[in-house]
Amino acid sequence: MESLINKTISLHCTNLDDLAANEDTAIKDYGLTLLAKIVSSKKSNPKVVQSILLKSWNPSEGMKVQFHHDNIFSILFNHEWDRNRIMKHRPWSVMSSHVVVRDWPQQLNLDEIDFSKSPFWIRVVGLPPNLMTKQNVEKIGSKIGEVTEVDFTSDGKLAWLRYLRIQVQQDISEPLRTGFTRNKDHQQQAWIRLQYERLPDFCFACGRLGHTNRSCPRKPPDPPKNMASPYGPWLRADNMENCPHTACWSPSQMLTLLPAFYPINHYLFHTPQSPLSTDQMRHRGDKPGLAHPPTMIILAWNIRGLGRAERVKALKKDVRNLKPDIIFLSETLSSSSKLSPLFDSLGFLNKCFVPPTGKKPAGGLCLAWKMGVDIEITLQNNNIINGLIFSDPSNQPWMMSMIYGPPHSANKRSFWEDLSSVLSLVLFVWEILMQLWINLKNSEEIQLPLRPMND
Repeated sequence: MESLINKTISLHCTNLDDLAANEDTAIKDYGLTLLAKIVSSKKSNPKVVQSILLKSWNPSEGMKVQFHHDNIFSILFNHEWDRNRIMKHRPWSVMSSHVVVRDWPQQLNLDEIDFSKSPFWIRVVGLPPNLMTKQNVEKIGSKIGEVTEVDFTSDGKLAWLRYLRIQVQQDISEPLRTGFTRNKDHQQQAWIRLQYERLPDFCFACGRLGHTNRSCPRKPPDPPKNMASPYGPWLRADNMENCPHTACWSPSQMLTLLPAFYPINHYLFHTPQSPLSTDQMRHRGDKPGLAHPPTMIILAWNIRGLGRAERVKALKKDVRNLKPDIIFLSETLSSSSKLSPLFDSLGFLNKCFVPPTGKKPAGGLCLAWKMGVDIEITLQNNNIINGLIFSDPSNQPWMMSMIYGPPHSANKRSFWEDLSSVLSLVLFVWEILMQLWINLKNSEEIQLPLRPMND
């Protein structure tokens, strides 16, 4: 025993404070390297992850992916522009799981890296116009995490906005914040909702990322019958499925859509070019000097049900051959949970879904776009997905309306009147794609306030 104690005493660690860092190599390699971790209780397939990242990130100068342990991998880019672009467009997801993407500090090894925080764009919904101030939205964001950016304009045109946007660096090991209460007059309280953009799968039981409620390790007891769970798909800003939401369309227009009377082929068309010259058209964030198509390509298709294998195969073929930037599908007849993984595999990580309606699913819309295309969805319901395009070109936004006309004659007039009121507020170039059912009667005319494209 004494000999064992003596051997233990003789053990010691030597400090290596005199190690010299290779600054040139560190700057060259680590300056172009990012670290990423897939937040999931399941082990990811490296080949599948690498294939999805190459399609969705599409680096102009290429990249190398090296996988480590615990769903952690490093990405070495060949150009700083690609690296910065990936950081700018966070958050990311792979196979419906959140991916924490961060830089690699030169002084830390892999086991010392903190993957507990990640940035999210959050929409603050429910503020009255008199409270829509930058100071207030920053105060709300500070209750969630570290505020990194506020999407705010002080031009006095906030009254029509449904929400304000804020980017927050938040702790992903904690439950998602669902909202806050604010005091009103007469001791009443109002609820301020939070919605997360590009939010992947999360647990509806505990509100955390990395697993679903089926495999929740800390699943709380079911709430009382008179109390609903605070977590659900309504927390997703771009997936309003099963959640009533405010829009400028009346509830009577949320129709059960019927199958089309005749086949409608898919369309391939370009975004408006006038008054822009082709050399002005460049993808948002694209590297100057690289060759790109002069216009954005949009693929629109009444697909009549995307659950069929032959339709999926045809869509993949069109995406491969036509290389569209935006895809619009009508009559999807599928929920977002089924469509989202498909579009992820095609490299379309940004998506807006309108679910089908009825016990026998009918209708359903989907708008999906690639990274580099900057779209802000302003309206979505069973008949339309409307958005503002802030790229192609970045200095002149324009509005895009994807319309699936109502099949019921009784609703056509109100549909056109609402569309007319929307158009009367348009201050941008407007591109519209419609699938209509039956024209109005000859005695019925709706005057749309059309204006020249270059106004």
